[in-house]
Parts: sequence; structure tokens; C-alpha cells
Amino acid sequence: MAESKGGSIGKILQKRAARAKEKVLQNLGKADKTTDDLLDGHVERFARQQATAAKLQKELRNYFQAARVMSMASETLSTVLLEIYEDEWSKKNEINECYVSLQIMWKDYVEKLEREVINPLQSYVDRFPEIRTKISKRGRKLVDFDGARHNYQALEQAKKRDETKIYKARQEMEEARRIYEDLNVELHEELPSLYDGRIDQYCTNLLSLSSAEAIFHRECAKIEDDISEHIEQLAKENTKGSFKVERKTTTKRLHGRESSRSSEDASSEEMSRPRPVQKEQRQEKSTSKGSKQSESKMNGPSSEREARANGPRQNGSANSTIESEYDTAYEPTLHSDETYEPVNVNRKSHDEDDDQYMELREEPRGLYGVAADDPECYQVPPSNLPLTKLPPGVLYRVQATHIYTGEDVDELTFETGEIIDVVPFDDPEDQDEGWLMGIKQSDKTKGVFPANFTKPI
Repeated sequence: MAESKGGSIGKILQKRAARAKEKVLQNLGKADKTTDDLLDGHVERFARQQATAAKLQKELRNYFQAARVMSMASETLSTVLLEIYEDEWSKKNEINECYVSLQIMWKDYVEKLEREVINPLQSYVDRFPEIRTKISKRGRKLVDFDGARHNYQALEQAKKRDETKIYKARQEMEEARRIYEDLNVELHEELPSLYDGRIDQYCTNLLSLSSAEAIFHRECAKIEDDISEHIEQLAKENTKGSFKVERKTTTKRLHGRESSRSSEDASSEEMSRPRPVQKEQRQEKSTSKGSKQSESKMNGPSSEREARANGPRQNGSANSTIESEYDTAYEPTLHSDETYEPVNVNRKSHDEDDDQYMELREEPRGLYGVAADDPECYQVPPSNLPLTKLPPGVLYRVQATHIYTGEDVDELTFETGEIIDVVPFDDPEDQDEGWLMGIKQSDKTKGVFPANFTKPI
């Protein structure tokens, strides 16, 4: 057995050596080569067909794997959605049935892809390796036939003829021809048939794919529409308050009146928040600004205070009452029929005798040298006395009582408690009623702001 195995290996090596020698001679042009142009064309088309089929198979397998992943993802998502959909919500059973149907559609779709698209294409692709093997074998047998033919021709043309060798060479040539021609005939039949069948194969695959997708998407669309209707119904019922939990309200009765006063406190707090003059109101009021300012000057300080006291108080009823009492308490008493001579308390020298001057200095004086108990002079309230010297150009200072966000680039934005220096407008005609020009002390930003969001300090 070892000898027979060694002999077979030796024959194989001998054949390979003979084929290699024959190919070298053919490539060098020292030996002719048997050709079949028709079959060579079939082989070239077969190579392109095999490459195309392999590429299509690869992409369809990727698509199939993606569909399987989507099916599992859809199943997981449906499970979570059903968990969060509470039992007391409307259409619970219908939603459950919809998601179950959706998973059945995904499962059927994946199975149909595998059965009608992937498997038929796999069977089609499996035919190529077998034919490729036959083409390779035919090529080797063609080289064997050409080698046997050249050997026989050499023996025939030899000067010393050896009939035994010539007979044996003829037998080998005929055997090689028969094997080659059998394979050649088979390939002449199989290659054109396989190439022509590519259209039917691709049509079957693509139609199966399109049909499976169409059915899947159509049925899934119906299910998704049903789910949308059920969710919209749930949203409508939720808007009506059907699923709101019961809330327990507690009331405190300190003097028997807290329950009835809670609503009044809420409305009072809402009313106490000021509202700035809107842009339209500022523009409309700016046209009548000149006339109002002239009227204010004619009426004098008393008329201005009266208008401020009687005007609307947007900071709330409590602030309005305090400011009204404040104005009334410190309303000066003016007598137009009498005149008073001012007293110069800063005088360092005097023209009269020392006794009169000492008497004048010893008399208790109020602010600006006016007698503190003089009923004929206006007494400045203690809260309005200047605490520090104001910078040049600053009229007075205010403190923010509410948060305000500027709506225009020329408006200030401030938080509650910020200090603002009120300064005059560059052009008095630009001032709108209810608005002031100021500079924030925090960042020195200059702009206009609603006066009713602040209080003087």
C-alpha cells in the first residue's frame, strides 16, 4: 500500500511538472495552445455573475440580521411600554393586543425574509463553487491535452521512429482529448444556462423582498394607527382630569377666619405686584408729556403731591395708604399773604451787638437754620433726610422692591434690593410718565426703568 501511495504521488508530481513545462513553452510562444473563444466568453461572464451574486448575498444577509435585531428591539420596547401603561388607564387591553400583534408581524416578516429571500439566494450562490471547480479542471485537462499532443507530434517527427512509443503517445493524447472535450461540452451547456437564469433568480428574490416589506409595513401601519387612537383617547381623558389623584386640603383656624382670608391674601399678593408702563403706553404718553409737565409747573408742588397721593398705586393698597398718610402728615402750610426773611446761620461775623448775636445762636434751630418748632415752615421728614452726599448729577437714590427684566436695550434689568442712582434725562422730552433714568451701582449700567418697581431711600 505504501508503494502504491508513493507511486500515485509520483504520478501527480510528474503531471504537475509536465503542465508547468507546457505552460512555459506556450507563454514563450514555442508551443501552440488550444483555444475556445466562445467558452472563454462564458467563463468571463461567469466570473462577473459570481461576484455580483456574492455581493448581493452579503448585503441581504446584513439586512436580514438588522431585521432580526429590530424585531428583538421592538419586542423589548413593547414590553416596557406595556409595563408603564397602568391598568386604570383607558384602552389597556386594546393597547396590549396591538403590541402583541406588532410582535407577530415582526416575527412573520423575519421568517419570510429567511424563507423566501435568503435561502433561495443561498441555493443560487452555492452553484458557483461547483462550476468554478469544473472550469479549473477543464483548464488543467486542456494543458494535459496540449502536452500529450505535442509529445505525440514530436515522436512522429523524430528521425528514429519508435512505434511502441508512438502508439502509447497516441493513446495518451486520445484519452486527454476525451476528458477535455467532455468537460468542455458540459461547460458550454451549464455556463450559458446559469448566466441566463440570473434574471429569474434576481426577480424572484426582489419580488419576495418587496412583497414581504409591503405586507409588513401595511399591517404595522394599521396597528400603529390603532395605538395612536388609543393614546389620543388617553390624552383627552387626562385633560379632563379623569386620572388625577385625590388631594387633601387642610385649613388652619386660629381665630375662625383664616379659611376665608386665604383667598383674599392670594388675590392681594397678586394685585400688589407692580406692572410697568408698556411700550405703547410710553409712546402714547410721551406725546402729551410737554403739556403735563407745564401743567405740573403751574399747579406747584402742592398739586403734584395731591396728584401723586390721589393717583393709582400699583404697589398695592397697603403702600398707597402709607404714602397718602405720609404726604398728609408732612403737607406744608403755606401763607401767601406773609413773607419771611431767611436767617443766615453760617454767618461768622455780625454787625449788631454780641448779645443779639448770642441770642440768635442760642435759639434752637432746625434744618437749614429754621426753627425746629416754627409752625410756618415745612418740616422735612426724618426718613427723607440725606444720609450721605450724593455724587454730582445724581438727583436721589432708589432701591428696587421687585425684580425687573428690561425689554428694550435702553431699559435696566435689576434684582430686588439693588440701589439705583436717579439722574436727569439728557433730553427732558425723552422722559415718559412713570419712568426714570438711572445708573445701577452694581455695574454702572445706565438706562430707564419703571418707577413703581422701586422706592426712594
